[in-house]
Amino acid sequence: MLPEEGNRSIHHEINPNDPILYQKVDDLDLSIRPKNCLKKASIIYVGELIQESYEGIWAIPNMGRRSTEQIKEVLGEIGLFLGTKLDKWEKDDAGKLIARISNPYN
Repeated sequence: MLPEEGNRSIHHEINPNDPILYQKVDDLDLSIRPKNCLKKASIIYVGELIQESYEGIWAIPNMGRRSTEQIKEVLGEIGLFLGTKLDKWEKDDAGKLIARISNPYN
């Protein structure tokens, strides 16, 4: 059973400072519907998205199965999965990390 299809979360070895986790979901290669649904659900960063279960994403209003499948596929292409548990990942650290990556000499 794939991690995102079960009712349990799994733990992948992902560095909580990995810049991909702080990438905005708007930057993923998704169609308009899933992007808008995620935005309305206040899911901004990839790190937030992968911590959601498959069922949780599907339950977002107007998301639908096709959009949920598309999210699953796009995440799979970059080696990430829905239902992933991340230790020590904080949404609030996104701004700090992005600033550090954008301007490493400050």
